Amino acid sequence: MTSVETSTDTPHVVICTTGGTITASTVPGGVVVAGDSDVATQAMLDGLRSVLPPSIRVSARAVLDADSSTFGPAEWDRMVDAVSGALADPGVTGVVVAHGTDTLEETVMALDLHHTDPRPVAVTGAQLPADHPESDGPANLLDAVLLAADPVSRGLGVLVVLGRAILQARGVRKWHTTEPVAFARNAPDLPVEGLPPELERPILPGRARFSGTRVDVVSCPPGSDAVALRACVDAGARGLV
Repeated sequence: MTSVETSTDTPHVVICTTGGTITASTVPGGVVVAGDSDVATQAMLDGLRSVLPPSIRVSARAVLDADSSTFGPAEWDRMVDAVSGALADPGVTGVVVAHGTDTLEETVMALDLHHTDPRPVAVTGAQLPADHPESDGPANLLDAVLLAADPVSRGLGVLVVLGRAILQARGVRKWHTTEPVAFARNAPDLPVEGLPPELERPILPGRARFSGTRVDVVSCPPGSDAVALRACVDAGARGLV
């Protein structure tokens, strides 16, 4: 689904949708589920345009439509490709990714490791579903679009925008499951004094494919032997944490 305004001399922000609570609804029994992606995305855009300054135009691209708790390496690859594809258009001012909060911190790191373009990428979501009377999704999306359209955001890398907070991707963690300000950051503000520029926000030298590469995380309490480590290596792990 793509919507383009008639003006060609205004900022253009591409919204990549991936599902998540921001477009979800509540079914009888209180379970929050993803809705029809086209209908949900159109409703989201209609609401956005009703409050967005006319000087900013937006378009939407459906990348995924799922609960982000199911996302892993294959989905990270699709989102990295979607963002780089959107930024391949020189007429695009910035990109917004609408994402579930469960694995948002992993996605923003995957995106930021590949983001060499000065144009901003703002990742946002919601703590409350779209049909909740106090849904935070519309305000978060508006903030993310305004940020992505603003030249002041250039050169900052991938940004997380929720609950009126704006955080750089490095060190972002989800700290609360219900508070509007869902994310906090445990890394120092950039630039870091004393570090060379290339180490302040290191970027991968080329495109890394996450899917198809096995990296296992192993807990090693005091007194552990190498049984678990050897099992991971035997299973084909390319790396261990």
